[in-house]
Amino acid sequence: MRKIITLVGFLTAPVVCHAQPQVDLLRPTELFFQCGAAFAIAGQAYSDAGNAADAAYFRAKFHRLASLAEVEFAQLGRAKQDAQRYMQKHVDTVVALQSKEPRLVADKVRTCEARFPK
Repeated sequence: MRKIITLVGFLTAPVVCHAQPQVDLLRPTELFFQCGAAFAIAGQAYSDAGNAADAAYFRAKFHRLASLAEVEFAQLGRAKQDAQRYMQKHVDTVVALQSKEPRLVADKVRTCEARFPK
């Protein structure tokens, strides 16, 4: 039994290690879009509530991540407009989610705050 577990661990370890760099290369860009969209929605929510300071804070975070996403897209040979359209798709998705599951969006904002604290 111990040999089987060792063999399974040995055979799967190279696959996991090999796949990890590919995930790391894609993930930051996607996080820029996901968290940027969450920050945009948070900024709008604070604006609607009349909290100008927090609205400005989240809008600034949105603009920072949107800029980072545009740079990442440019490095991949894609246009700035492609990044803007892709960000808008994320924002639209978060808006739809906000109307159905506002708690999930609040959780996403908290997660993104931890990931992008500045």
